[in-house]
Parts: sequence; C-alpha cells; structure tokens
Amino acid sequence: SARPPAASPLPVSAGGPYSATTSSALRVHRGFYSAYASVRDQTMANIARIQQVEGRITRFVVAGWGMGAAMATFLTFDLRRLYPQLQVVFYGYGTPRQGDAAFAAAFRALTNTIAVAIRHRGDSIPECNLAPPRSAACNQFAVGFRQAIGTTVWYPNGLAPPSPPRMCTTPFGTQECSGFDECDS
Repeated sequence: SARPPAASPLPVSAGGPYSATTSSALRVHRGFYSAYASVRDQTMANIARIQQVEGRITRFVVAGWGMGAAMATFLTFDLRRLYPQLQVVFYGYGTPRQGDAAFAAAFRALTNTIAVAIRHRGDSIPECNLAPPRSAACNQFAVGFRQAIGTTVWYPNGLAPPSPPRMCTTPFGTQECSGFDECDS
C-alpha cells in the first residue's frame, strides 16, 4: 500500500480552547483539529496511493462546509508542506475560525495556494459556531480565534436575489469586509 510522504502533521497537545503546537507558537482549535487528526493518516495514505497509481496529480482542490471547512484548512496546510510543488486550491463554505492569529498568518503566507471563504450574513457559524450571535457564548474572537482564510466572498444581504457578493481581500471584520461581525465588537 502507498505511504504518505514522510512529514508529521501539525503536532498538537491539549489545553484550553486551543491545542498549542509543540513546534511553534501556532495554536489551533482543539475540537476541529481532533476531528481532522482522526482522518488525516487515511486521507494522506489515499492521496499518496493515487499519486503513485495515477502519477499525474497537478494540483489539489480542497473544499469543506462548516466543521468540514475547518478540517479542510488543516488539510490544505498539510498538503502545502507535503507536496510543495503542487498548487492547492481551497474553498471553505461557512468556515468557522480555526486557530489563533499566528496560525492565521501562517496559513495566509502559504505559497502556491488559493484559499477562498464563502459566507453570507445569515450564517453565524463562521463567527460563533453554534452560539447565537450577540450572546455571551459567541466569544470566538474574544478568546483569540481568527479566520485563517484571507479572501472572502461575502453575501452581505444573504443569498436572496439581488444579492451580489463582495470580494474581500483583507481579513474579515476590517473596513472592507465589515457588516457581519457582530461577535467581533
């Protein structure tokens, strides 16, 4: 059976709302990373097998929704480290915050990567997970979680027509992409 390239995943240890990496100052969401870690080895083995059998992977296209988008963020990070010669294109729908500011900066600095978050006003998951907006439980930003994906296609009026999206190339919540972050204030 094909084996993935020799490289370890983001090493994490439990603690608080984050899991702190042991190799750097990056911290990621413990629950999302735990879910990703539970499928990582099999996913990497399948990718290595396809690469060995087909031998013609030219890029990866990764997508996820909600928690799957958070997990796909970690997959994108691993793919860049394991296959630096291949482009990774990532689409996250309703992507929750994945880690701290250092993780977000490291993700945005990945080379040969196109990453886009797609979200709309009516979806509180990117800001609050399952907590209601403006509630005390909606504290993802306050406790330090940040959005790693630097480009957002944002539907400020929901998905009902006419609702042209806005393309935001600065981190969500800045002036260019403001209007939804009820939890960020």
